[in-house]
Amino acid sequence: MDIREVLHNYHDGEAARHLMNPTNRMKPLDVLKILMGIFSSRESVKRYQYDGKFWAKLNEYDYA
Repeated sequence: MDIREVLHNYHDGEAARHLMNPTNRMKPLDVLKILMGIFSSRESVKRYQYDGKFWAKLNEYDYA
């Protein structure tokens, strides 16, 4: 499932103490924005912009 892959990829290799900080966690809305290709100022979303593996698959959605 794409949602799990995004979360796993985002938190892969992070220290446990880093994960415990709520500001470092990815929010459900962030995952939705990534999978739909919606731009955001949040770092957790910017990190995936134009990543063809997750960012709205770069071809599935066209909002223009």
